[in-house]
Amino acid sequence: MTYSLDLYEITDGLIGRVPQLKNITYISFLPMDGGFHKILLRLSHPEQLKSMTISGVGENKNLSVLKRFVNLETLYFASDSGVTNEGLQHLRDLHITHLGLTENKGVTDKGVKSIIKIKTLEGIGLRGTGLTTQGVQQIKTAFPEAEIH
Repeated sequence: MTYSLDLYEITDGLIGRVPQLKNITYISFLPMDGGFHKILLRLSHPEQLKSMTISGVGENKNLSVLKRFVNLETLYFASDSGVTNEGLQHLRDLHITHLGLTENKGVTDKGVKSIIKIKTLEGIGLRGTGLTTQGVQQIKTAFPEAEIH
């Protein structure tokens, strides 16, 4: 049996119980404070996680924790989550198939190089980002078969 976990508040008590969680395939971080990385560092079975939504990035350097999730397929950043070009650098080695960046204005043409390094992408949400038409075209060229909105 697998489970989804929607987190509305990240507390010290919750962080202490995280290593006990098993069979989590989807996790959603709704707090906007960026505390998601504290939970992700403590998950005892990172290979089980397939899908994730992050609502508040906090510091983009915290996205480096995502490298633990070797089987992650879908990564969505909620609107105005705070992800930027700096954060995209931490996604380069992931094998995700779907990336949602919609309404994250900190993603600009400078982040295109990082997006293109994610060779497994099949779907990308770019609407409302800071990308120019030229940046979007570079991504479309790199992923001609991908669904890009």
